[in-house]
Amino acid sequence: FLMSSFIVVFFNIDIAEMRSGAQFWAMVFLAMGAVASLGAVLRQLSFAVVTQRLAQRVRASAFRALLRLHVGWYDLRPAERTAGALASRLAQDCAMIQALTGERSSIALSQVVVLVAGLAVSFAASWQLTLLVFGIVPAIAIPVILQAKAVAKFAEQAAKSSVHAGSRAAEVVLNIRTVAAFSLEERSVREFSRELELPTRQAIRKGFYGGLGAGVAAGVILFGASFKYFVGGIFFDMGIVTFPSIMRCVLVLIFMAFGIANVSKDATDKAEAMMAAARVHEIISATSAIDPLESLDSPEQKGEGDRAVGRLELREVRFAYPARPHAPIFQGLNLVAEAGQTVAL
Repeated sequence: FLMSSFIVVFFNIDIAEMRSGAQFWAMVFLAMGAVASLGAVLRQLSFAVVTQRLAQRVRASAFRALLRLHVGWYDLRPAERTAGALASRLAQDCAMIQALTGERSSIALSQVVVLVAGLAVSFAASWQLTLLVFGIVPAIAIPVILQAKAVAKFAEQAAKSSVHAGSRAAEVVLNIRTVAAFSLEERSVREFSRELELPTRQAIRKGFYGGLGAGVAAGVILFGASFKYFVGGIFFDMGIVTFPSIMRCVLVLIFMAFGIANVSKDATDKAEAMMAAARVHEIISATSAIDPLESLDSPEQKGEGDRAVGRLELREVRFAYPARPHAPIFQGLNLVAEAGQTVAL
């Protein structure tokens, strides 16, 4: 809006009036620059605090959930729920969730404000021209949606490979003496590199689709700008709109379109962040058959609570070693051991 009003000043044939208007708008833009600088500092500070607090809470909640889950939960998927895999997921997924907040969210929020205000200004300037150029909005949004879907299609597999790579690295470091004793260093490096091949291809694919979507969106914006100027000239000849209204409407819509394009650059990161949030939510919302932290969470049981009496009871226990799942050790074992009683299996 300010840019369009400022440009119209230079089309004034009265030099003195043009110079006066230019000085006025120079002061306006100077004041707007100061306000924008202060607003940018407050925006970055506010969203930085929100982001760090959110990441801290998510990490603490996920770690607390891992501590309260029963041992059987880890045995259900032994390849995906090793110490290294869970530590890698706790670090990577919680960090990826920050893409939903922070600076990117502040940019998205500012663009929403620009969109609402821009539509109001554009409709006030020329509702005919505004409705006509709305046809380019789907052409900008469709590439953004397609690039997010293309990246999200392979994001889950890449995330699993990254988790497996972290698990393998933790396993090798934990058993480094055994690795050195059997000269398994080269093999460990090959296996670790193999696990990272899929995430590497995903990063390349993400860059390609992200660039393709952003390029198509930018091209559509420029083609739309030429269309808007062409239609605006026709409307001007027909007496439907005035020249200041054309400039105001066209420039506002162009800036809105470029704002949407800037937000679309983070579409791929947000798609992966949504999947990471789903994985973290799966850990946090998992229920434990034996919750060691239940007494700390329940206000009614924060006192002495029920005292242990030493009685042990097993009901329908079924057990097999993960390496030999087809050779069960226990099949429906029921056992009761009273306090002080000696029992041998």
